[in-house]
Amino acid sequence: MPKRRVIKRGGKRRRRRKQRKAEQQAPRRVDKCLVPWAGDMVAAGMVKEFVLKTGCKAVVETGTYKGATTKWFASLGLPVHTIEKNPEFLSVARARLAGVPGTTVYEGSSDAVLPLILPLVPRPTLFFLDAHWEDYWPLKDELRLIAESGMTDARLIIHDCAVPGRGDLQANIAKDVTLDFEMISADVGAIYQGPYHVSYNDGSPPNSPGIVFVEPPP
Repeated sequence: MPKRRVIKRGGKRRRRRKQRKAEQQAPRRVDKCLVPWAGDMVAAGMVKEFVLKTGCKAVVETGTYKGATTKWFASLGLPVHTIEKNPEFLSVARARLAGVPGTTVYEGSSDAVLPLILPLVPRPTLFFLDAHWEDYWPLKDELRLIAESGMTDARLIIHDCAVPGRGDLQANIAKDVTLDFEMISADVGAIYQGPYHVSYNDGSPPNSPGIVFVEPPP
């Protein structure tokens, strides 16, 4: 006696439903370049606390990139002056920041633009230094210009810096040299002409950028 063929109805629909459910449950990929602090909410919380605790009146950012962090700082109600020399990034950032109150975008290298900004900003000023190594590394010149301005009350956040005891956090590397605080401690000391306090984002998740916070004593 021949076997009866059993036809299962709705099989394709069930497979499609399962596929849609799997797609909805799968983690979405986030372009970390488009979110502030590369999606590190620990760092975001530390920066916000740092801004509020130290009473910053304005932010100067070197290295706008695509404007995510610029927009985040502006959301705190602070005027933000940001500098970017890459024309492609500058175009993206300007489009993103159009209509965002309190943001001013400057084109050029930070060592050339900072002298124009420093006389304009209210104090104490927060300097978010995130300009990256290429053929020229601007960080030391940025710190020198802040020191020459006499801003002994400056607050500093230096991005992509090695964090002691956290080799799993990202830091700038160029010519086989890794950026750590020891490399710039003398430059920072020239700003404050005395004691200062240093802290790090040592609670951030692995592969997050390392961050150093610097402030004068209370």
